[in-house]
Amino acid sequence: MYAKLDKIRADLQKAIAKRDEDDRKVKQLEEKLRQEEAAQIVNDVTAYNLSPEQLAQFLQLANSGQLQNLLGGQNSQAAQPVSQSTGSYYGTSKTENDDEEEEDLLDDNE
Repeated sequence: MYAKLDKIRADLQKAIAKRDEDDRKVKQLEEKLRQEEAAQIVNDVTAYNLSPEQLAQFLQLANSGQLQNLLGGQNSQAAQPVSQSTGSYYGTSKTENDDEEEEDLLDDNE
């Protein structure tokens, strides 16, 4: 007599359990993304061999907008950090010329 209600209740319980599992997966993926972003930042900073003081100065310049003034007519993509571990960053691929440009940029800033 109440079979239809029992089926709906069972379906509701299954949906709630699935939602809880999906919420758990979302939290795990958010944490994994946060950790990978942090690792990528460390890799990018390490690639430039900057001291903590140099990194702080670089970030201050970037934050104040002075970095764009220093780069002047240079292509803004050449100034983007490139990960050595993956060879790419935000869809740009790293070539041997990129290594030379990075070294030139670092030499100019020293």
